[in-house]
Amino acid sequence: MQPAPIRKLEETVINRIAAGEIINRPSNALKELIENSLDAGSTSISITVKDGGLKVLQIQDNGHGIRTEDLPIVCERFTTSKLKVYEDLSHIQTYGFRGEALASISHVSHLSITTKQADSECAYKAHYADGKLVPAKPGSGSDPVPCAGNNGTVITAEDLFYNIPSRKAALKNTREEYNRIFEVASRYAIHNSGIAFSCRKLGAPKVDLSTAAGASTITNIRQIFGSKIANSLVEIQGSSTDYDVEFSGHVSSAAHEMHKTVFLLFINHRLVEHTPIRRAIESLYTSVLPKASRPFVYLDLRIKPENVDVNVHPTKREVRFLNEDSIVGCIVDCIHSKLLSCNNSREFVVQERLQKQLGLTTDGDTPLLTTIAPSSTTGNTESNLPTSTLTPAQPIASTPSRSSNLPTSTPRKTPVNRAVRTNYKTLSLESFSFGSSPSIRRNRLQTTIDNSVASPPQNPLRTSPSHVNSSAGLRNESDFEQASSIAQKPQPENIAPLFGQETVAAAIEVRLTSILNLRKDLQRRANSELTQVLSEHSFVGFVDDRRALIQYQTRLYMVDYCKISYHLFYHRCIFDFMNYGRIILQPAPSIHELALMAAKELGDVDPEDTAKNVLSRFSDSREMLEEYYHIRISDIGTIESLPMVIRDYSPDYDKLPLFLYNAATSVNWEEEQQFFKTFTSELATFYALEPPLPDDPPHTKDEYRLVVEHRIMPAFKGSSFWAPGSILVENSLVQLADLPDLYRIFERC
Repeated sequence: MQPAPIRKLEETVINRIAAGEIINRPSNALKELIENSLDAGSTSISITVKDGGLKVLQIQDNGHGIRTEDLPIVCERFTTSKLKVYEDLSHIQTYGFRGEALASISHVSHLSITTKQADSECAYKAHYADGKLVPAKPGSGSDPVPCAGNNGTVITAEDLFYNIPSRKAALKNTREEYNRIFEVASRYAIHNSGIAFSCRKLGAPKVDLSTAAGASTITNIRQIFGSKIANSLVEIQGSSTDYDVEFSGHVSSAAHEMHKTVFLLFINHRLVEHTPIRRAIESLYTSVLPKASRPFVYLDLRIKPENVDVNVHPTKREVRFLNEDSIVGCIVDCIHSKLLSCNNSREFVVQERLQKQLGLTTDGDTPLLTTIAPSSTTGNTESNLPTSTLTPAQPIASTPSRSSNLPTSTPRKTPVNRAVRTNYKTLSLESFSFGSSPSIRRNRLQTTIDNSVASPPQNPLRTSPSHVNSSAGLRNESDFEQASSIAQKPQPENIAPLFGQETVAAAIEVRLTSILNLRKDLQRRANSELTQVLSEHSFVGFVDDRRALIQYQTRLYMVDYCKISYHLFYHRCIFDFMNYGRIILQPAPSIHELALMAAKELGDVDPEDTAKNVLSRFSDSREMLEEYYHIRISDIGTIESLPMVIRDYSPDYDKLPLFLYNAATSVNWEEEQQFFKTFTSELATFYALEPPLPDDPPHTKDEYRLVVEHRIMPAFKGSSFWAPGSILVENSLVQLADLPDLYRIFERC
């Protein structure tokens, strides 16, 4: 067999192979682009991602931009402004130096660059493929075209790895790729505390990463990793004149608890990995941290450029430097000394059971912060822990008194494009004057309602009786007047004289497994972002009788309050189970008559028989309904009370016949958990909002909107509502605008 001849590969093949080595995944491309932005002197870097960066990966900065005459060659291999001769590599201080990043990206994606320098009248946009300028559209020219734009550069890579199917197939997990992108962006944001970073998914209403230009390193760590981690860190600083090295950073203290190692290493401001440093630090912490805890390490290492070799890895992920062992030893010694000096005390959150054993007390449910003082300030942090010196301290949630002499930090000024000028906790004067909610007539059973029955009282702040016809047990207007006069007389305890009043009873602890399972299921299916939006919103105004505008931080949303009111009442019924108020119906309507009305309206084959079955079902279960739902059924088959799910809110009583009909015919009355789930769902449908009908009285619409603004929307701010993700599927909550985005648009005008 003859050996195959040796051939020189085509330039396109060579470049594509090299690009595959440099750009392994979208996060590698982002790292190269961030470093280019930093080299350009940017103070603001924005990252936008779609499908984990495979579909769209865009970075925008406000640096000095690219010269227009350099655009034709900017994506060719080995074109750079940071290196002239090989000797320059020995004292290189910029991130990039090879000139391969943009070239590699252009060989595996559709690349476009929009750039503008400060002295240019306009921006220029160019498109690239395989390192060369290409037309934006077939038939057009390939030269850069003038366009509108801000100072700086916008680089967009679309369809990454479109021409490498095997690589694209291996990166099909877009969530993992986005997490890697977020990790790269957050690490550079921590190190470059003077630069504003933001990272978001394309079209997402929320920015996943947002750091301010004036924020400190520890502030960025707190924002990205949380206060618990940030508060457990200690700052280190060290240097060695023998090895021309300086270093600083933030590392875990002995009180740190974390189950995954976080290791951020920057050598001469370049994000790299260095196995010897990592292993040495992890080895040190094995004798310091509690079992199964892992350290957090952010280390900024500055070495004389002549002693560092940055050209040892295709992606510049690793570097080599002189005197590695000695420098690693200096770092470990510095961390060890810092940990020993911070070992005067360790803090633990004492659990409730431990507090009782120690005789400690807390104010409410606030845990105590207990300080354990070691008998010696030297030695190993674990071995010197005492066995009994416990000193109770102030609750964690308590605030210092005004007379405290502790130093306070000056609050950082919020940028105008992120300023929130409303407080969701603020109440309006109208909310204090608004009393019980009016019962508003609006239902498909409207045609069966007798319009001659009682109308709402003159005072709109009182609750009107149910609008059910006389055959259902409510007689006429004179009966309401009689009921009103009766209300002035003393009534038996725990029985409200007039519908709309509630009784107060001690809270009942629910131990039913089925209810507890339903609560856990609601919490498991909850969307934390939606829950926070609804629990911390500020009401803006109405769009129509179904939708309203609400504000959360800097974002404006449109909410379909009729749809989400069902979820609100369902959650309230589950989480406040057996602890409702009580609405007294007086006079009490007949279940048989209401069910008969619904059966006829729905075209039931035998309405009379169906009405008897409904009455029988509720009468047989009246003790259970009374205990669990405060639905009281009398011996003569009337419904005397309903649960008050939200304080001073009464449902639309035109829907009461349909509720009784559906509860008796559609609810699973045999299996416990299914009964609670389906019956509560029908009850929530009964209580859910429905807009007024066109032929309702003129005042009805105003009263209805008062109910929405001052009863329904504030109820979402309670602790018993966990917003389900289905709200997004139903389009019940839609973001309309975000203040930073609006400022960005206005800046372009």
